[in-house]
Amino acid sequence: MSNLPHYATVETFPYSGDTDFEPTVKFECPWKYGECHFYPDCHCESWDADHLRRAGVGHERVWHEECWMQGWFDSECGASYEGDDADDMNDSHLPNGMNRAGWITATWEYEYVGWEFKP
Repeated sequence: MSNLPHYATVETFPYSGDTDFEPTVKFECPWKYGECHFYPDCHCESWDADHLRRAGVGHERVWHEECWMQGWFDSECGASYEGDDADDMNDSHLPNGMNRAGWITATWEYEYVGWEFKP
């Protein structure tokens, strides 16, 4: 897990041909050589500091073009907003009607990435 802040933009757009609104999130990582770009190339869903020792050869941390969190934000249920205003959520795991951008903190929750805007 990276301690570096990342950036997210949440915008709410109308569904195609509907009057309901669907919020979407755009995740951005400004740290091309930050620790969030160094992770095992083994395709394991998760890892920790002892991953290489436990799993062995082929599980070394290597540099990747993509931040490890990008794929989780790009998938439908991979990242879930967990801010104080997360009480009116929809299937996109974002608060209904949210329009906000800013630096975020994120944590690995063993099945998804939980995130919120920094105060």
